Amino acid sequence: MTIPLDPSLDTIVVATGNFKDGQQAAYLEDFDFRGNLNGQVNGAHLLQHIHLTDDGSTIEHYADREGNALTKQNDGSYTKADGTKVNPDDVVISNVADYVLRPGHENGPSRTKTELMGTQKGVALVYQDGRFNYISTDEIELHNEKIADSKGLRNRAEVFNIRDENGNLTGQASSVAEVYGNKTFLAGNSAERQPDTSVPNANLNNAPFLNKGDVEFDGVRGLNGKDYFVGAGRLDEVQYGRVTTKLDKREMADFRDGLPVVDGNKTRIASFGVYGQNGTEDHYFYRGNTGARNALDVAALQNHYKSGNIEYNGHAVTYGLDHSFAATNGLPNALGYQKALVSGTHVKANIDLATNNVTGNLYDVWQHGAAGSVQRVENNLVDFKGSLNTANGGISGTSSHKGAEGTFNANVFGVNAQELGGAVKSKSVEADTSWGAVFGAAAVQPEAVRPQVPTKGLQDSTDGNNSTATGR
Repeated sequence: MTIPLDPSLDTIVVATGNFKDGQQAAYLEDFDFRGNLNGQVNGAHLLQHIHLTDDGSTIEHYADREGNALTKQNDGSYTKADGTKVNPDDVVISNVADYVLRPGHENGPSRTKTELMGTQKGVALVYQDGRFNYISTDEIELHNEKIADSKGLRNRAEVFNIRDENGNLTGQASSVAEVYGNKTFLAGNSAERQPDTSVPNANLNNAPFLNKGDVEFDGVRGLNGKDYFVGAGRLDEVQYGRVTTKLDKREMADFRDGLPVVDGNKTRIASFGVYGQNGTEDHYFYRGNTGARNALDVAALQNHYKSGNIEYNGHAVTYGLDHSFAATNGLPNALGYQKALVSGTHVKANIDLATNNVTGNLYDVWQHGAAGSVQRVENNLVDFKGSLNTANGGISGTSSHKGAEGTFNANVFGVNAQELGGAVKSKSVEADTSWGAVFGAAAVQPEAVRPQVPTKGLQDSTDGNNSTATGR
């Protein structure tokens, strides 16, 4: 099964498999960020008209009063498995999948949007101006640590208030996704059919840690006395993050028919899920503008990057990692010793164009020490290494986290391989020991070719780059 990507990136495949009636895929509809021009203020965007059902089904289910499953026939009657008809007064609808007609789709679907749309809302966490700590509150080892960022750790289970244009509270919504980079800040209306040409990214930052910057805390600045990659920027190729679904104990027959967003016999539209709820699965992914991979012109890259190396810096969305910091120097037992988490999680990588070797790591930045001797250091979390395939820009290799082995997969994107998306994942799949991360990064350009954006006050992702799906 191949997974072509519509340039809008407004769907995301979350499960594929072979079923009795052929190869199928389940995807999320209306993963659409059009209209998100203010999310950088509070780091959240409201995904509207999505499927977010209690039991994860996107079709209606029927049963009699004894709990026997029923089928609704074309003539409106209800029958048991043996064909026996049931009195309509004895029919119980066990799940009502709410839809409404999508504006402008009276005469049929558009490229990635069916005629019907969901009626629920969910929050996607996105880049936030002024935030330099994106580590989740799930990391319990950090709960008693001092956090330099006044915004604190990123709360993936935060409940947001929904207000109308007059500021009146109309409801609440919880996180169903956490996404950064390409196609996360866009103009337009997500209910409408897609324009013929792709909507360009708004002239706003959409990912952290792409450019050099500085953070001041308790009178300390920089890293090793210099600015470091804590500044934001914009990714125009790579999108990465997490989506949560309600796939647990569901079958393809529980989802309504979808559109051909993959090459296969059938597609179905699944339900989003609220992060942290029982019965949900978290899918960590990265993807680029296109599912196609082109051969790299190594000579051209060597001419562009005169050093013979491409250096990348960016941000990672992590899960299950141990972010704790234990100083090995700096007199951790000295009188007045303190430590604080400054920023994270960062990623840096290097591609040697002579050997095609790829190396890199994920790290957080801490400051620690006694009064008068405070220093900032990188706290290494994950090391990774691999080899670049110049035929398609893919990278595969291995990773490690505190002695535990893992995998490493990535791709370079753009005419000058100017962006990198990737994933590291533990070999262990046990809930208590599994870990991983997905990331997006930008190349350090040899000249000012990257525009600087001013800061305002079940298995597969859509291109096969799903890191993992973790369930509850």
